[in-house]
Amino acid sequence: MTPRNTREFLSVAFYFLDHLYDFLILPTLGKLWQIEMRLRGAKTGNGKLFGRPIIKINPKSIVDIGNDFSFISNNRRCSSGSIYAPCRIHTHSPSSVIIIGDNVGLNGTSIVSRSARITIGKGSMVAPNVVIMDSPYHKLWPPEERGSYPGTGLDEDVTVGSDVWIGTGCLLLPGTNIGNGSVVAARSVVNGSFPENSLLAGTPARLIRKLGNQ
Repeated sequence: MTPRNTREFLSVAFYFLDHLYDFLILPTLGKLWQIEMRLRGAKTGNGKLFGRPIIKINPKSIVDIGNDFSFISNNRRCSSGSIYAPCRIHTHSPSSVIIIGDNVGLNGTSIVSRSARITIGKGSMVAPNVVIMDSPYHKLWPPEERGSYPGTGLDEDVTVGSDVWIGTGCLLLPGTNIGNGSVVAARSVVNGSFPENSLLAGTPARLIRKLGNQ
């Protein structure tokens, strides 16, 4: 076998092994990780886990994940970027609620509820390295109280509508409300309410234009 033929053979072999890992080994392991999610207190429908997510759930809180979800927590399985960390679902207190609708895709997404409600509507897509949080966790002032803030008065609900596309590296802050069908450009920092079918971009994010045939 010539060197060229050897390279071609190895290229095909590694391509086959990559697909075997992506579409057989990871989904098989994902079934075990989904059992772990349920044992930790999450209510989940049928979906796929590619890589092991970080799941930390307060026993009295609510985590409800719909059917046909896809959580990608593995860098090799991510097709559009580099995942900095696995998907994270974390509730801190009994009042925390995380609701994820049917057919939602997460890629290395961190969703953390300190005391409020975080909702992602059905059919929404979240690109790699997005962070969604319901709390700033620390007071702005005075400085001596920033590291020991025990209250929840600064926590606010976060709502992402149905069929929303959130671009790579976005940050969704407490009080965010994104209407159905909207698109959030990569690296945007979102804080506030936006109507359906909006194109959002910037730091802080602002309405660039409405989408569709309006």
